[in-house]
Formats: sequence, C-alpha cells, structure tokens
Amino acid sequence: MKKISLIIIIFLYSSISFVGAQRDLTMYNLRHVPQSLSTNPSFKPAYNNYISMPLVSGFNFDVINTGFSISDILVPKGVNDSLFLNSDDAFFSQMNGSNRLSVNLAFNLFGFGFKLKKNFIFFDIKNKLNAEVGYSSDFLKFLIQGNGGALLGTTADFGGLAFNATNYTEYGLGLNRAFSDKLRIGAKFKLLSGVLNVNTLENNLSITTNRDNFGLNIAGGFKVGTSNISQFTDSTGGNPQDIVGNLFNFKNFGLGVDLGATYEVSEKLSVNASVIDLGFIRWSDKVQTHTLKPFDLSFNGLESNSLFSKDSTDAFTNLQDSLNNIFETTKDNSSYSTALATRFYFGANYKLLPFLNVGAIWYNEINNGSYRPGFVVSTTISAKRKFSTTLNYSYFSGSSNIGFGLNFRGFYIVTDNLLALPMFNPYGSRIASISIGANIVFGSDKEDKQD
Repeated sequence: MKKISLIIIIFLYSSISFVGAQRDLTMYNLRHVPQSLSTNPSFKPAYNNYISMPLVSGFNFDVINTGFSISDILVPKGVNDSLFLNSDDAFFSQMNGSNRLSVNLAFNLFGFGFKLKKNFIFFDIKNKLNAEVGYSSDFLKFLIQGNGGALLGTTADFGGLAFNATNYTEYGLGLNRAFSDKLRIGAKFKLLSGVLNVNTLENNLSITTNRDNFGLNIAGGFKVGTSNISQFTDSTGGNPQDIVGNLFNFKNFGLGVDLGATYEVSEKLSVNASVIDLGFIRWSDKVQTHTLKPFDLSFNGLESNSLFSKDSTDAFTNLQDSLNNIFETTKDNSSYSTALATRFYFGANYKLLPFLNVGAIWYNEINNGSYRPGFVVSTTISAKRKFSTTLNYSYFSGSSNIGFGLNFRGFYIVTDNLLALPMFNPYGSRIASISIGANIVFGSDKEDKQD
C-alpha cells in the first residue's frame, strides 16, 4: 500500500522538482513587459508598439500544492536516512481539510499592441490549460496509514476529492486610456473556445472503519461533467481533429473580461487594481454528465468457508450483483457551465529614486469555489526602457516565496519562486513557476507627455 502511495505522490510531484511556473505575482511589477497587461489591462508598456510572434513570445507554467511539499511527505528514517512516507499525525494536522494540487500552462500564440494618441490598443491569442486535483487530509491519511491507523473507528471524509481540467483558446482585445494626468483605465474583452473539460460537480464520499471488526461502511455519491474527452476514453482513440477543431470553432463558447485602473496619487506614489478572468465557458460539445446516485454500503468481508468451497463462485457473483445494485449510475448529455479562475490584484508603488521603486500587492484568487489570498512586497529597478528587474517576497497558499523577474529589450524571464529552482530548495517548495519569452518592441516617447 505504501509503495503504491509513494509512486502516486512522486508522479504528481515530479514536475515540481525540475520546472518552475507562473502565478503572475512577479509579472505584475515588471511593466516594461507587454505580458504584464495580462495582470492589469490599465498598464502601459514601455514601448509604443510590440509584436508577440508564435513559438517565441512565451509560455507560463506553474505548479502549486497547498497541502505539503516533497520534504514534508518524504522524511529520512533509519541509520541510512532512507526516505519514507510521513505517517505522523502531526503531518496531517498541519494540513487544511481540503487541499489542491494545481497545474497551469499558458502559451502565447500571437499578439500585438500599439499606442494611438492617449489610448493603447492590444490583441492576443492564448491557449490555456488548467488542471487541479483536490484531496482531503483524510484521503491522504487513508492512502498512507490505511484504514487501520488513526482513522480506525472514525469516518474519513473524502468529500474534497476532485479532478478538474479545462483547456481553452482565448482571443482577447484590450484598450487602456489616460483620462487625465493621474488616471488610466483599461479593459480587455475575451472570446473563449473551449477545447475539453472535466469538472467534478458533486462529491460527498466517506469511509467508516468499524473499530471492533474492521468492517467498512462506504457512503456518498458524486457527479462529474465532461466535454470532448472521447479521444481519451474511447477504445478507438477518438478523432484528434476534434481537439484541433475546438481550438477555433467555439462549439464550447465562453466570454471573459479583464478590468483595471491605475491612479497617480502624487509624483512618487501610485495605486492600482484589477480583476482578471471574470467569465465562463458553456460546454455543449460531446457533453456527458455521469452521476453516481447516493448509496450506503456495509462490507464485513467474506467468510473463509465460502471462499474455499465449491460455492465460491456463487459468493463472488452475489457480491458483484449486490454492488451493481448499489452503485447505480446515470448519464445525460445536458450542457453545463464552468467559471474561470478569477484573480484580483490591489497594488501600490512608491518611487524612491527615478530608477527604483518599491511596491506591495494584495492578491486574491477564486477557483472552483475556493478562496486563496496572498500578498507581495517588491522592489523594482528600471534603466530607461531597455532593462528592468524586480525582486519580491510573497506568501501564498501556505508558502513563502522569493520571486524574480528580468527584462531586456523585449526578452523576459520571470519566476514567482526562486527557491523552487534545482540549485536552491525545490523539495521544500510548495510553489514552482517560470515564464519566459521574447517580444519585438519598438517606438517610444522621450517624455511621454501625452500620457
């Protein structure tokens, strides 16, 4: 059991050890980069024009586990310091009841922006993949300790167990405008074409182990919606062209909006705020909703006499029939909707020197009904328009992180957590991130008098 658990956990975490990801906590203050518009559409890039070309304009990747890091769950024991799964109750008690392991990947397919008098207009096409595994502390305890450990005689709540995955293409058109010398407001409107979706709509599963005879009581039900996943579930493999077509055909149609504002309180102090990815996707293509109706099953084992007698086949057949009667599933093809993971930023910046400013961000995220706050304090150095770099400290999802970003003539590289890189402390990190790419940038006002 523990070997299987170890394999599952290492598989889920293998990407964190070697790659980083993007949570946009660092990009928010790297405003010379056009991609910072994805965190606040009111920002004005350093250059009047930019073009983001396919393949080279960049990608973002992030991994976050709110429950634990690798060094939390794999602990050295024995004379050889061999690694074992952490089965101590103290490890589980520090976790929340509901936890998430999420992976987010975004490709910038194409984009451009240009200044027009007091306006800045921009357009981009992106493909985004968001996947998230939800798990309860009871589920992880059951996986590691089994039902004979601390869960003996109690009810293990598996209600947080879920899998959600969404892939969609985003077509966004944005504009920001200077309404005065102090105020700039921006908005970006998005058309979304859903590619595929898996969404856990309901889950209230639980397992109770009888303290006296180790009998099991399994109860609950669940409901899962899917769209366009036949190529992964059909024995024929499905048609790969269905995925390619859904990048552009809007059979799964969605809308989204980004809103932002920046206000110059004084020559040195500015405040800003934004809401990002406020929207939805309506899933209608190849939709199936699978429902396991509420059930209550008690299982005390099989008598040894029935296992080794001539009637053993009948015993297993009767058990199978009983399970089929209890686990009743239904399936329908009704459309359903999912909300985008929405982010809120509230920031302030103070210019200490013409090339140096410090800042703070209060970050909020709502995803699949979960609210996750965080904060950032940062310092940013800008040398004219050609070079900028930022360093920050952030706290998000129970993890302290050191973020870093660098921009030079359109090339950028950003991470929300330097500590997750292999040369530092990847096994002790709950967040890993990287964003890298390049833009063609040109045209700048020497004084920016019109803005």
